[in-house]
Amino acid sequence: MLYCERFIAVSAYAEVKGIAGPNNEFADLADLKESVIELYTQYKIASGIHHAEQLIRDIERQAAQLANQQNL
Repeated sequence: MLYCERFIAVSAYAEVKGIAGPNNEFADLADLKESVIELYTQYKIASGIHHAEQLIRDIERQAAQLANQQNL
């Protein structure tokens, strides 16, 4: 789960910076997000699919915010 979360964050960071994102030879970003959604609901981290999607968007938002802060 942590690997997937980090991959999502690094992908969002790279997108804001305009650089190439990480490569994952096993799954693409959409597949990793689906895996995280399943894990979040399975382990009751999220109350459902929509909540899990919200948590993923928050990871992406925080990574983008970090990328923007480093432009200052």
